[in-house]
Amino acid sequence: MTVAMAEIVDGCRLKCVLCYNNIRTPSFRQMELGTLEKFITKYFPWRKGYTSWGEPLLHTEFLTIADMIKGSNSDLHSSFSLDIPDEYFKVMGNFDRINISLSGLTQDVHELYHKGGNCSLTLKNIRKLLDNVDREKTKLYIHFLVHRDNEYQLKEAEELFTNMGFIFIPVRLFYQIEGMLEGFSHPYLKGKEYDFHRRSFYCKEVRNPRIDIDGRHMLCCGTRNVPIGFTLDDDVPEELLIETKMKHPLCRKCQETKHWRMIRGNVV
Repeated sequence: MTVAMAEIVDGCRLKCVLCYNNIRTPSFRQMELGTLEKFITKYFPWRKGYTSWGEPLLHTEFLTIADMIKGSNSDLHSSFSLDIPDEYFKVMGNFDRINISLSGLTQDVHELYHKGGNCSLTLKNIRKLLDNVDREKTKLYIHFLVHRDNEYQLKEAEELFTNMGFIFIPVRLFYQIEGMLEGFSHPYLKGKEYDFHRRSFYCKEVRNPRIDIDGRHMLCCGTRNVPIGFTLDDDVPEELLIETKMKHPLCRKCQETKHWRMIRGNVV
């Protein structure tokens, strides 16, 4: 399914191991509400995501945003590892899906990947969410990022969050966000199970419209800060967006595979 993605905050307070925020100083600039309105209008029939590459809950007008996106088939993606005002929890039910990133059930394990994260605060926020959201209307997901040093907690985490009513999704760290063109070196990516070429089995991100805080179309979530020359104000066919992206430096596997040529099930 094609998903339109919007960064509404440039940055996150965490420095997760394989995230590009780990090696840069974010500006923490925010998408203006007028730009967000253009995004919602342009992609209204589509599923839309507000992502945690830039932590959306840091937007100072989150309450207004939650009202704007209501009924528009929208996903919230967050680490939940921050102080969240009580009034934010009361409007999270406006999102159709809430996705929370986690990599451990104890602080010593969680912080191995989620650098700067607070495990107890994350779990506290998760419980607050359950008290404020109608799970019949909003689907809740835990994305548990699996690596060699936390895999022993995977079964316990799945049981815990499944019993809470979450859809539990283990995400194995097959690729690194930054440095895709240069190759990977982090220990969490070593070993046969982390074969770089397996990335093609699930990463079709280049197909998704990716909008930055200024309303520019970006290459994908994995290749950092690469605008492709179009903005939300341009009336550009989806096929032309894909064609244009292929002229930019994609990771090797995205260049090799034909997955990127698929638009909603059709080859272009």
